[in-house]
Amino acid sequence: MNIETLKVFKDLIETGSFSKAAEMNFISQSAVSQQIKKLEFIFRTRLFIKKENGLQLTEAGKIFYNSSKKIVTLYNETIAGIKKDILLKNNDKLKVESIYSAGIYVIGDYIKDFLNSNPYTQIDLQYKKYNEILDDIEKNRADFGFVACCASDRKSISSIYLKEEDMVLIAPLNGSPHGGEISSREISSFKLVLFDRNSPSRKYIEKALKEKKVKINVAMEMDNIEAIKATVISGAGVSIVPVSCIRPEEPDHEYKVYSFSDTRITRPIYMVYNKKRKMSSAAAAFLNKMLEKKRLGLEAKVNVF
Repeated sequence: MNIETLKVFKDLIETGSFSKAAEMNFISQSAVSQQIKKLEFIFRTRLFIKKENGLQLTEAGKIFYNSSKKIVTLYNETIAGIKKDILLKNNDKLKVESIYSAGIYVIGDYIKDFLNSNPYTQIDLQYKKYNEILDDIEKNRADFGFVACCASDRKSISSIYLKEEDMVLIAPLNGSPHGGEISSREISSFKLVLFDRNSPSRKYIEKALKEKKVKINVAMEMDNIEAIKATVISGAGVSIVPVSCIRPEEPDHEYKVYSFSDTRITRPIYMVYNKKRKMSSAAAAFLNKMLEKKRLGLEAKVNVF
């Protein structure tokens, strides 16, 4: 007696059909009959009686069916567990790097979407500065990177444009004008708390303000969005940040948020990768997921540099 015989008996009782049991187990009907006869010979008793409306288990058949069901279920769970363990061990891991603001507020949905269809892939997400991400991508120390404001002009790196983020002004609760809009010209009267001067986001914001002939008065520089927000809350100045960084529960009691009445400042988000690197199956699946969004029209275009 083996697991296959127990499964054949279980399927026969549950379907009430020799033909269906044979089909489910990829054997002939005569093979089903032979296995049942062998079981009844071993136990020296009938396991079921054929009725017009199906099969009726004998007392011995009920005992054997219940045990068969438990054993087959345990066997299937064991096999599934082993296969899952093998998949987890053999599946490639992905190393993903991101600037802090994009990693915390933007790319979570992209990663979640990927993991929904690739549940056994392990993703190691690390936060780094723009140039560090490009260096790691170029030197194959990371599979993908997420950056803001500018892609890359490095020949080995390709960039997928993901989305455009609106920028807003945040100001401390005390000493700030009322209302949900502010003119870009008014920024000249405030002390600014911005990203550090070497970050693409800082350069991008300064360029947008200079185009509007706004005088820039930088009071403090920070290297991540949470430090900027904390500094604004303390009253040290105002800042221009991506709207995605504004949590719904924050503005009413921590700082004020303003959109611009006379202009629109945005920053693009890109995913970068080394086009010369041979991709693992997991990396190829991740890239295809991003390209699938493009084909479906859910996101924008692909730029190759």
